[in-house]
Amino acid sequence: MKQAEFYIKNYEQGSYKGVNYKDMFNKVCLHIIPMVNPDGVTISQFGTEKINNEDTKDKLYEYYQRDLKKGFVACDYKEYLSIWKSNSIGTDINKNFDHAWDSYEGPVVPSRLNYKGSAAESEPETRALVNTVKHYNIVGSIAYHATGSIIYWDYGQTGDLRTKCYDFVKAVKEINNYTVYFAKDREMTPAGYSDWCVVNNGIPAITCEVGTGKAPVPLSEFNTIWKDNKMVVANVCYLYYK
Repeated sequence: MKQAEFYIKNYEQGSYKGVNYKDMFNKVCLHIIPMVNPDGVTISQFGTEKINNEDTKDKLYEYYQRDLKKGFVACDYKEYLSIWKSNSIGTDINKNFDHAWDSYEGPVVPSRLNYKGSAAESEPETRALVNTVKHYNIVGSIAYHATGSIIYWDYGQTGDLRTKCYDFVKAVKEINNYTVYFAKDREMTPAGYSDWCVVNNGIPAITCEVGTGKAPVPLSEFNTIWKDNKMVVANVCYLYYK
């Protein structure tokens, strides 16, 4: 939201590398989706306080008891909800995309994270992103996650696509100076949004993990995250403007 506010506020008079924002955004169309998983964020922020559906409340407690029994967590219910990552029915959106979905092994039932859902693209949040990418012919994408101050991008792509992806990475790293991870550094789990963009659609896409420590990132880190990423959008758009 801060990025959208900044570029709208400076649309007429602002510029980057000698290019007026108005001219840049008339040539490069920018789509900002500020929150992909609103239900999950609400659960993390407010627990069950903002949930209107009693069945959903019951299911969340059921998932907690099951995860506790299996040893997936060792915390009280309040903390369990604060570290919630899935949507409101216990499906992890970033494990629900149709790239190697069948091969991904995680929880076989709904949980606070990593349950891939009943089928690829089973969730409305996933389909919203898929439809956006396909409808608007997206040519590059940044997914912001937390935490780690890391850039993920290497999904085994080769040739020209790999070159384009790495150019995209360099445009982001030039601004936030996050650590770039290659496939050799850490195994990339499948069924995520960015790997779906790259492997299934040939679209340069990266995942930026902001902040440090554990999620949810404390508000005290906001100013640093904003300072580090303020000009990321401008630099990536400039890459396509040139």
